[in-house]
Amino acid sequence: MGMHDVYLGQRNAEIVPVDQLAVSHGIGAGAARMYTRFFGQTAVRMCDVTHRDLLADALSGLVSRHPHLRGMTGVGVYAKTQTHNTFFETDWLRGLFADVGLGHWETLTFSMTNCASGLAAVHFAASLGQPFILLSGEKAFHPAGNRLSVGLLGEAGVSALFAPGGRYRLRGTHVTHLPRYHVNPDDMAADDRKALQTEFEAGLVAFLRGIVAADPAFFGRGPVVVPYNLNAPLIARVLQAAGLDRNLAPGTDTRIGHMFCSDNYLSVARCMPAEDASVFLFSAGHGVPFAAMKLEPAHVN
Repeated sequence: MGMHDVYLGQRNAEIVPVDQLAVSHGIGAGAARMYTRFFGQTAVRMCDVTHRDLLADALSGLVSRHPHLRGMTGVGVYAKTQTHNTFFETDWLRGLFADVGLGHWETLTFSMTNCASGLAAVHFAASLGQPFILLSGEKAFHPAGNRLSVGLLGEAGVSALFAPGGRYRLRGTHVTHLPRYHVNPDDMAADDRKALQTEFEAGLVAFLRGIVAADPAFFGRGPVVVPYNLNAPLIARVLQAAGLDRNLAPGTDTRIGHMFCSDNYLSVARCMPAEDASVFLFSAGHGVPFAAMKLEPAHVN
């Protein structure tokens, strides 16, 4: 199984400076300065379209580049962070795929791993033994859903094609979690909330170090590293502690927001690594899940 392509939807997308987010994110001038000073965030990518159109743009763009998919069978997987942002009473996801000529594909939604869902979904879907399209992209239903204490959320519809062959071979996927912290931080016991402040970072470092230690051949090639786009100071510390700070993907940019579980694909789509490069992607979320994916050039033996 390999990754053939990643497509980033562009419909009505704009980069909005943080001092212009009073309506969409509910932050004032003081908060905007705080996000810039402490987290390096100067703007947020937003898309003035409906949630459905955000995803339709990403999916149609990918299929237009690979029209042969209409003659194949496969699985459409929508990965999401929020559990409440889709219409359960309608067959909306199958409708999206039908609109681009893939109505005969199976469809499913993957969630419950929060912002790690974009990579955790590949861990699951690769086991199905069929080509699949990973679709991701969300819109917050309220300004409070667009902001976290460590960063602001943005909007990006992305799609990725996985099938036999491809530009990059899927070398491996990894998923784990810290079960002590399965509830929302606002609902945690005080002791758990305090412990999370250190154990999240330590757990992510341990997760990454374990993957590196288990595959020296892959990491000896110096893969391009694609982290998620949130809490830039923490990511910098984690990369250094795990020995992964020497080849950061040029498409990575915490300045334009955290795109729920689309970050890794957004970064790859903005600056696709060279065909002879290996790629290592990782993400994390509330809960606390950690997920990672290793891609290597198709020609590597």
